[in-house]
Amino acid sequence: LISTVGAGRVKWLIDTMSFRLAGDQYGAINLIQKRRVSDLLGSNIPAEEAFLMRNGKYACLVCHHRPTFDTVSMLSQHRSGQKHIKAAHSLLKRKHFDREEVEKRKQMQQLTEGSSRVVVSILHMFKRLS
Repeated sequence: LISTVGAGRVKWLIDTMSFRLAGDQYGAINLIQKRRVSDLLGSNIPAEEAFLMRNGKYACLVCHHRPTFDTVSMLSQHRSGQKHIKAAHSLLKRKHFDREEVEKRKQMQQLTEGSSRVVVSILHMFKRLS
């Protein structure tokens, strides 16, 4: 695939996964390198931890104050910080607690339904006997 980039209209060729430029424009080279780095870093970040905003910035969904970042590399640096790690840990605790509460409620509902079925079946037996 041959395309043109920038004011100097530099032609570049895309091989299978590597980029080769047929020119000496450093801006185009840097742009391509930034895109490749962001693609590589972005693949390691789970979708439930980050959000791509309309303006092209990234927002952290784990931290309570929702910090925004210009690049994926800044987001990855933030993810390795202590505040983010603590927020992620508390988020996991909260999710685990919520899952346990849902299970408890389901079990209580099953117990109440099961006990009412037993009571109803006993009442039907007494009605048949009398």
